[in-house]
Amino acid sequence: MNNKDDFWLRDILRRLGIRESYKGYWRVLIAVDRCLEDSSRLLAFRDNIYVYMAEQENVVWRTVEKNFRTVVKRAWAINPELVQEIAGYRIDWEPSVSEFISNLVTYRKKQLREMELEQQELAKVPKVPEMPKVPEKREVLEKKIHKQLQGVDIT
Repeated sequence: MNNKDDFWLRDILRRLGIRESYKGYWRVLIAVDRCLEDSSRLLAFRDNIYVYMAEQENVVWRTVEKNFRTVVKRAWAINPELVQEIAGYRIDWEPSVSEFISNLVTYRKKQLREMELEQQELAKVPKVPEMPKVPEKREVLEKKIHKQLQGVDIT
């Protein structure tokens, strides 16, 4: 995921009170990206996310899990309304990490689908023909003067 593609997620994390100083911030970016690439990674979350990241960073998977739990706990404490908006359903308690990530993935897929449908609708709209260019003022004035001089006898 490059910075341009993950702006939506960075914005959400900021609104949830998750800053770049949290290790979990970076882990969420990676997890969501991996799950957007392949949704089946959500099925065995521990192996596909925790263990994968732990191996990449040479730490135990429980450390990775703790970082994720910290992010979810903070998000729920700071902005539970946004957590529910992203989920698309009412949540009465702090979601699990896998539920939180799954909701972010689903939220993004929905956004992408809506953008795709919008682009399809825009493609159906007939293009407005380009207006002819208006001659520059100097050209207009020169033509006007030329017409006036045609009727004048200069001898």
